[in-house]
Amino acid sequence: MVETQSIRLLVLLAGALCFTAEGQNPQTVSSAVVKGQVLNLEGLPVSHAVVTAQIVPGRQGILPTAFADEAGKFSLQLEQPGKYLISAWREEEDYPDRSLIAYGPPAVPLPEVVIEEGLVEQSVTVYLGPKAGRLTAQVFNAETNQPIENGQIDLTQRNTDRVMFVQQCPFANGGFQLLAPAGPFTLKVSAPGYKEWYGDGRSKEQPAVFLIGPGDTQDITILLQAANE
Repeated sequence: MVETQSIRLLVLLAGALCFTAEGQNPQTVSSAVVKGQVLNLEGLPVSHAVVTAQIVPGRQGILPTAFADEAGKFSLQLEQPGKYLISAWREEEDYPDRSLIAYGPPAVPLPEVVIEEGLVEQSVTVYLGPKAGRLTAQVFNAETNQPIENGQIDLTQRNTDRVMFVQQCPFANGGFQLLAPAGPFTLKVSAPGYKEWYGDGRSKEQPAVFLIGPGDTQDITILLQAANE
């Protein structure tokens, strides 16, 4: 069975350290807890979702990260003042991180919180959905039909030519899975000692274009040719 290859790098919550020099006043650090629950569009809890807080505007430094429990409840400790966008995802259930523009806007806007000095706690609800499509691939040696265990995946949005991600990974059991972006995309698969694959033997200039609707799944077989052929 092919294991899901996450397209996101998860980073755990980093602690903040405050040092006080002799003769100086302690540095003031804003600290607040954001508590909440992750629900789907039907209002049901999404267990074990990944939750992050992203400084607005833009992503800066390490993202505070938490994991929802069985009831979808979570708690995030934020040590830096500012405005945060709270997002979540659960790839195993086809819920992508809707803060990534490649997946399109969320059905329910993601909550924002403002952390100020003296603020102790805020509560939010994060809604996941709609579900994204899923691409499942098996990667084989074209001559021997043996599974290829290591390689690289490059996914590009066709309508914007934006590189959505480049992922170097071991192919679990000779394959990989990913959540598809909202629109058409192209895929390049490469592995050491093999020619690059752009879909059905097409070239870099004429790659295959994939389009997978929300909640749909497309299974493909990738046959890589040896580089010396």
